[in-house]
Amino acid sequence: MQTNFLTVTSFTLDEEGLYQCRRDDAGNWTGGVVGHGHLVGTMRGISALTMVRWMGGNPSSITNKVM
Repeated sequence: MQTNFLTVTSFTLDEEGLYQCRRDDAGNWTGGVVGHGHLVGTMRGISALTMVRWMGGNPSSITNKVM
């Protein structure tokens, strides 16, 4: 992991970038499907559904500010 950390980080920043919140992107919804759950966006490749799971499984605890 240590040997490719900079390569992976550079790739992720180029491909995923910072915060974005498009309604047509399933990764931006806490339910993992367009129109399901709350529209909170993604940050650096972390999807809303992944954040829900990481924060304990409560979709209402994930907000735009948390993301």
